[in-house]
Amino acid sequence: MKRYAGTALSLAVLLLFIGPMITVYLFDCFTFSIHSFYDYLNPLYLYVKLFSETKYLVVCFCMDAMIFMLMTRRLGFLQNRDEHGSAKWASDHEISRIFNKRSLYRLGMRGGKKSPGGMVVKKLGQTIWYEMQCIHSIIIGTTSSGKTRKTLIPSIMIASQAVSSEVKVLRIKVLSSRKYTKHLERMQIIETFRIGNFDVLYCLMQWKQRKLKKLYKIFHLAYPKKIVIEKGKQIDLNSYFDIRDLEDINVRYSFDGNAQLMDESILCCSSEGKIRVRLKLDINKESFFVNDPKKELYKMMRNYLVKQGYDVYLLDLRKQWTGDQWNPMTSVVRCLKENKTDEADMYAKDIAAALCPESKMSEKLWTDGERAIIAALILAVAGADCDDSQKNLYTCYQILNTLGQPDEDDHVALNDFFNNLPVGNVARTAFGPAALATDRTRMSFYVSASATLGMFSSSLVAKQTSRSSFDITKFSSRPTAIFLINPDEKSSMDSLARLFIDEIYRVLSFEANETGGRLPRKFHYFWDETASTGKLNDLPKKLSISRGRNQQWHLYLQDFGQLEEIYGKEVTQTIKANCNLMIYISTQNLETAKEISDKIGSRTIETESVSEQTGESVFIMPHGNVSRSLMARPLLNANELMKLEDGKAVVIRMRMNPMLTTLPDCSEYDFYDLLDYYLEEPERHDEALIPYIPDIRNEFEIPKPLLNIRMNKKI
Repeated sequence: MKRYAGTALSLAVLLLFIGPMITVYLFDCFTFSIHSFYDYLNPLYLYVKLFSETKYLVVCFCMDAMIFMLMTRRLGFLQNRDEHGSAKWASDHEISRIFNKRSLYRLGMRGGKKSPGGMVVKKLGQTIWYEMQCIHSIIIGTTSSGKTRKTLIPSIMIASQAVSSEVKVLRIKVLSSRKYTKHLERMQIIETFRIGNFDVLYCLMQWKQRKLKKLYKIFHLAYPKKIVIEKGKQIDLNSYFDIRDLEDINVRYSFDGNAQLMDESILCCSSEGKIRVRLKLDINKESFFVNDPKKELYKMMRNYLVKQGYDVYLLDLRKQWTGDQWNPMTSVVRCLKENKTDEADMYAKDIAAALCPESKMSEKLWTDGERAIIAALILAVAGADCDDSQKNLYTCYQILNTLGQPDEDDHVALNDFFNNLPVGNVARTAFGPAALATDRTRMSFYVSASATLGMFSSSLVAKQTSRSSFDITKFSSRPTAIFLINPDEKSSMDSLARLFIDEIYRVLSFEANETGGRLPRKFHYFWDETASTGKLNDLPKKLSISRGRNQQWHLYLQDFGQLEEIYGKEVTQTIKANCNLMIYISTQNLETAKEISDKIGSRTIETESVSEQTGESVFIMPHGNVSRSLMARPLLNANELMKLEDGKAVVIRMRMNPMLTTLPDCSEYDFYDLLDYYLEEPERHDEALIPYIPDIRNEFEIPKPLLNIRMNKKI
């Protein structure tokens, strides 16, 4: 804007002063009546002379037109300076408006405003800027670029210091005993009519409530819940606000009306009237999952996180005799105990889908049949009358190999086991697609399922997945950090790693649905070396939905080609479209560098080309011309991006200009000296495994049993 104002002022001076001055001076020269130099600097003399005769005005107009034409190529606002692009780097004001700015010291973050955590985007001294909205991010950096130390570790520190604030409102209507009894009778009548679908008034009330909720959400207001209670009753506010299970929180209650706050959260309503209770809730610290193939992040952060009050868990798929245990069937067992058969069926099918991903090399029939066998086995074992320590995938494998083998008469006991389950049993229903197949096709399903479950035949894997030493449903209620060690030197554990990530997402999504569609405490997925884990089921769908559930993903890649190789080009585009924050550190892939350069954008620049022609003889002087043109110039082209200086990074975020920033190594942060490395690897002492094999001889006669059906083999 300043450049445009200066250019406009220069043009005005040329047209209104220089043009008339040259015109009057030329006429005075022709009439031999030249005045003193100072007269030509006097605007009054110039304009009196200019309007004295018409010829002065005509010549002045021509002079101004010539000046205007000569200056046109130099005027920024008359040229289309944005013809080939208008990209520019983000200003300091724009950066401060989008990102949260705080100072990170040894004892925590200071200054700025308390906010939810997110990915760090800039560091200057002890001041950091980080994303505070729940948007997914992609971090691109080659091996040895330090992307983990520059972004992941500082972001974990930010998450451990984050504070999410929320305001909730509760409206209470206190009635006398007589009025309260009438209220209950009226509500019973309304409920009766509602069940019969005759109550129009009730439907209108529900419609009004839904519209009000949307209106409150648009204006970021807390929609008040409403309850009716009897006079003299005490209510636990924590239960009504659904915060009883939350830990490490700050709670402040305030209320209007005739009531008294007993203890910390018990409200006593002593008289009739209306009471409005307001809750100010601060949720400290955020939970997160970290994929840590080298185990360096766990060793570096474990002691610090424990001191911060975190529950820290380790699922080590490399040294499986150390760390914590996790049973993939825990959720299925829990749902069946709570008589939630539909959820249990969905959990079992999700486990089967994670273990048997779709392949372009095989028909869908074989994948669906294998999944049906595994899901049916999981549901049958989870609902069996046996000890919980036997309800695991190792038992599923043993049942399949024991009862699935045909005897001399080609009789398969596993078929009879499922067919003799009660009609409507969730395990028998899941077995349905395989039951419809021919015996030969079904045996192929058994063989494929046995090969898939074969990893659980290993004693190390079987013991690690025999039980769960942590509860995933608690990850959002209290600060939790879970580290997954997925060995990069072998791919045999990739399916188990993907299954674990799927399980975390699935359980937390159910928890979010139980708490109004959003987790009270934000959960981060710091997925380092994303491509090394393989294809995660429905990743684009997870990215598009999880943001609304307060789950945030951070994908770490070396280049976009890694995603395209695993997910395909179209799915990769969807994944990138769902990640609205991109941090580029380095790459050696030219296509990735070109794509980043295109995302940064181009600006319009003016170039000059000079051509010169020499004379045919020494008597003819050389001559030439100069031409100027506008062209596009990327802010950073692919070559410059591939040579980006160490410590520099490019941040691309939705609704803002690209940002050229500094992201130093985590050793330059003040908190780095507090990190006390955890070098211990305590060995776990597991109990011997005893798989449960159902004794089906009493259910029906097996002509020639291949082996003793009841097996108690310890490993």
